[in-house]
Amino acid sequence: MQGSKNAKILEEILIKYSMNKRFFRWQNQKFLSKKLNRIYWILKFFWIIFGVLTFIFLIISFIIIMPTRYSNNIDKQENFAHFQLLYTAAFCAGVAIISALVCFVFCKLNPEKKFVLDFNSWSVNKIVNESGFQFQYLKNFESLASNNELKIQKVDKLAWSEIKSENLEFLFDFFTFQTTNISTHFKITTSKDIIFYLKYSKLPENFRVYENENFLIIDSEFLNKDRKIALENKGFKFWKEKESKIYFWNPGPGFNIFEIQINNPSFLSIIEKLEEQVEIKLKELDQIAKIING
Repeated sequence: MQGSKNAKILEEILIKYSMNKRFFRWQNQKFLSKKLNRIYWILKFFWIIFGVLTFIFLIISFIIIMPTRYSNNIDKQENFAHFQLLYTAAFCAGVAIISALVCFVFCKLNPEKKFVLDFNSWSVNKIVNESGFQFQYLKNFESLASNNELKIQKVDKLAWSEIKSENLEFLFDFFTFQTTNISTHFKITTSKDIIFYLKYSKLPENFRVYENENFLIIDSEFLNKDRKIALENKGFKFWKEKESKIYFWNPGPGFNIFEIQINNPSFLSIIEKLEEQVEIKLKELDQIAKIING
């Protein structure tokens, strides 16, 4: 791996996802456990909601008091309403400030954060083909458009029909970087000209995103008993055979998913951690190609 070259590649990719901006890093970071994440989001919810309410009550109060600002005849009811709104705004501001301070202290006490970076086909292609990694068993790597071979999980038929009608699956083929990654589909050719595919997709529903596909796919003519056993020993689980292709569930995250843990994350530290993850991913890809080569 060529460190400086890979750092520049990752920097270019992360800038497209706006990860060079503190706000977007803060927005995408998570704590190491679901319990800590829940506490953080509750605190965050309180200071954001009450902060917004503070401004709303102040604006309404300003609107009420403006017509009577230069008048000596101030209506008692309007005056009462004005002060009630100010008191309410002060209360909301207090809750927002306290919640923000508690949230700040909570983050300082738990400095280690987790980032789950979901790269699109363009990003993964750039990493694999421009990184300078010396593959021993892999000849070619390219991305394909997804072909809708989806195993639907946890999504009802109505939601799925709406997703299909909006054609959301092809969003990332048009290089949109600030939306949910719906699918990636990679075609890999080994050094012995054996072709296999890595396919990953997710489906959004009701503000949540479910993993839908995480496949290794290979033509049945290339898969003998020894290769099947070797793949299963590596954790891949046979799912089905369809149209002369064998489908295996991938035991790990999709090839385009990069999960890193960082203490007090910064843009540079994210790049450094990603460099390590990229090398691990590319070595794993080369090992899969080795198994399939036989």
